[in-house]
Amino acid sequence: MELNNEFFVTLGITVLNIVVLFVVLRLLLFKPVTKHIDNRNKKIEDALKAAEESQKMVRQMKVEYDEKIKEAKEEGQKVIEMYRGMAEKEYNGIIDSAKAEADQIIENAKTELKVEKEQLITSMKEELAELVFAASEKVLKKNIDDDTNRKLISEFINEKSVS
Repeated sequence: MELNNEFFVTLGITVLNIVVLFVVLRLLLFKPVTKHIDNRNKKIEDALKAAEESQKMVRQMKVEYDEKIKEAKEEGQKVIEMYRGMAEKEYNGIIDSAKAEADQIIENAKTELKVEKEQLITSMKEELAELVFAASEKVLKKNIDDDTNRKLISEFINEKSVS
């Protein structure tokens, strides 16, 4: 039975060695490795959360960017329409001004023509009066005083002008 005692002693020492080895390994190896793995898992989870938040921010920024682009396009269209309207008003103003100036030039030309026509008619009446005066003087061969001649000629011309 000695063998059995030795066996149990050896078995006890072996079990004790295994327990001590387990405790030592657990303290020196398992806990640090487990802690390291837990830390690494936490870092990975944090990185994933940060990536998700970054993606959310990127999506939100894209939506804001798209809205700003849309607003900028709308504002650009408004500005274009505003300047187009201003240009059209300016164009119409220039056209109206040119028409008014042309009408004024035509009116001035008509007035000048009317004045020239009246001057021409007056000049022609005077020349006709002198011709009539010269012709009647030759026909009559006598000279009536100058005032009477002019009065007779004016009456004659006025009678012919009225009829």
